[in-house]
Amino acid sequence: MDFEKFIEKINSDINYKSAVKDLLSNNPCVLHNSPEYLKNEKELILFASRYDRLVGEHVSYELKRDKEFLLEFSRYNHTVPYFMDNSLRGDKEFLLNLIKTNHKTLLLLDLDYILGL
Repeated sequence: MDFEKFIEKINSDINYKSAVKDLLSNNPCVLHNSPEYLKNEKELILFASRYDRLVGEHVSYELKRDKEFLLEFSRYNHTVPYFMDNSLRGDKEFLLNLIKTNHKTLLLLDLDYILGL
């Protein structure tokens, strides 16, 4: 996570700042009703992943397919298998990397995928 970029966004975007305040106030699913562009803000989502277990459900379609982002997300939150794009479920290398990054993701993967690894 790029903290300099994160702080810069907080200071320059009122919606971004409001979302961070909501997260720190234990407001669950802060991205649910947020503007669409926030659902594609990597630093905000990575920050939220530490506080909101369900934040992944509200990320943009692009991020649900972004392997690098998903691996970083899984460092903080093991729920990637719940919301990742279905096209990634057959990518053995990605699934192994996901499990290596956070072993708890193994619990959320379909047994057929695990056995196929």
